[in-house]
Amino acid sequence: MTIWIFGDSYARDHGVEWQWYKQLSKLTGQEVIATGEGGWSNSYISTLVDKHITNGNIKPNDFVIQIQTQHNRTWFFEDRPELGNWSGHADARKIGMSNAEYRACETYMKYLHNPKETVWQTYANTMALVGMTHSIPCRCITLPAFWNEREPYNPHLAVIGTLTEWVSYLEFDTEEEWQAHISTAGGDPRPNHLSKHNHGVLAHKIADAVLHNKDINLMEGFDIRKPRREDFLTEHAYKEWCVANAD
Repeated sequence: MTIWIFGDSYARDHGVEWQWYKQLSKLTGQEVIATGEGGWSNSYISTLVDKHITNGNIKPNDFVIQIQTQHNRTWFFEDRPELGNWSGHADARKIGMSNAEYRACETYMKYLHNPKETVWQTYANTMALVGMTHSIPCRCITLPAFWNEREPYNPHLAVIGTLTEWVSYLEFDTEEEWQAHISTAGGDPRPNHLSKHNHGVLAHKIADAVLHNKDINLMEGFDIRKPRREDFLTEHAYKEWCVANAD
């Protein structure tokens, strides 16, 4: 069995042996092939899965993990998928976009952007993963890096929570500290936006999913602070969490 991982900066190789997916290989005794880069969109990530399936690289009984990134990332430039997160930058020209491309994107956002379409496309990508891997067949999960309006389609194993809102962000005491950290020159210095300890926790959770078909709960077990009301998008979500975590 090979474990395949496709994603954004949460799957990027930082050249350190304690990265979560390298620990995953040791815990499972299986080869792990990870492909990821900051800025990639869900559409581009899905095309990589399709490419490896079409080429016959992914075999029966393999395990595929697709990391779901932010739904507002758009793969406009075929040969530069790293610009998919252009809308997340104050000035995308600083990450390689030309003046003409920048103006075109601004026009798109003003006249053509439909946030409901991007939410649906993100969800559809997770359904596509299940369909693509079913034809082999092999197991698969979508691991959400960010909160999106619709939860990923995971018919095989349940995945609760997100990597950013429930782990990466909660490694800091306040939003101001988190924003200052990720806004440093060169971006977030943490490999895959996680502390060294939490890399190990994530690796063990996914290893349990791969070896024992255990659901993945990203809302517990990590070295983080306790969530506060302001960390939740709605009062309802906060009350749900309080009920689920009542002593």
